[in-house]
Amino acid sequence: MKDAYSLHRDQACMERTYASVCAAYRSILQALLPEGSWRQVRSASGNMGGSFSHEWVVFNEEGEDLVQACSDCHTHYN
Repeated sequence: MKDAYSLHRDQACMERTYASVCAAYRSILQALLPEGSWRQVRSASGNMGGSFSHEWVVFNEEGEDLVQACSDCHTHYN
């Protein structure tokens, strides 16, 4: 697991940084893994709080997490 924390001067700056980090993760996973074998999922922020929290899940039968999917909005949750 890899956590990332950052401080920003305003909400817009935080949203730009978050989008940039998400794009970097997508690019890496797309380059390394077959399509459909991974997913960005919403997750709880935990003690650190915050309004954005996601995990990048690689599907594996040996895994221990359960990912739930909404068939209407195609959002995934851990």
